Amino acid sequence: DPVSRSVSAFFYHYPHTSVKHGELHTWEKFVENIQSPRFRNILTKMLGGAYAYVGFDEVKHTVSRAKARLCSIAWFGLSEMPVSSSMMLYETPQFRKLLPNPVAFGLQASDAAAAEHAAEKKDGLRVNKDSEYKEFLATSFATNDGTSFV
Repeated sequence: DPVSRSVSAFFYHYPHTSVKHGELHTWEKFVENIQSPRFRNILTKMLGGAYAYVGFDEVKHTVSRAKARLCSIAWFGLSEMPVSSSMMLYETPQFRKLLPNPVAFGLQASDAAAAEHAAEKKDGLRVNKDSEYKEFLATSFATNDGTSFV
C-alpha cells in the first residue's frame, strides 16, 4: 500500500526523511518529503547502484538497470515480512554467527551490551506506532486528504 508506506517512511529517522531530530512531523514537512527528488524511487536508485538519497536522475535510475542488478543479487528480503526475511538471512552460512537484534525480534537481552542496545527502542526501527504518528494520521493527514495527495 503506497499510502501507508509513504507515511511510514516519513516517520523514519533522519537522513531517511526530511524531519531532523527534535522537529515535529507536520503536514508541511510531509509535503516536502513526498515532493523531494531525494526521497523518490529509493529502491530503484539503490538497485541501480546509487546512494538512496541522491536526487532522482531519470537517465541513471532506470527500472531496467535496477532489474538487472536485482537479478544479480543472491539473496533479498521482503519489507512486508521483515522478521521472516531476517530469519532467512540468518540461516545463510555467512550469517549464522550473527544474533538477531533484540529490539527487532522482541527478545530478552542476553547480556549488558544487548540490554543497552534493546533500551534504545528506536534503533534502526521506524517509530510509526507512537502517539505523534497516530496524531499526524488523525489530524494533518486526514484534514489534508493525504491519501489523495500521495
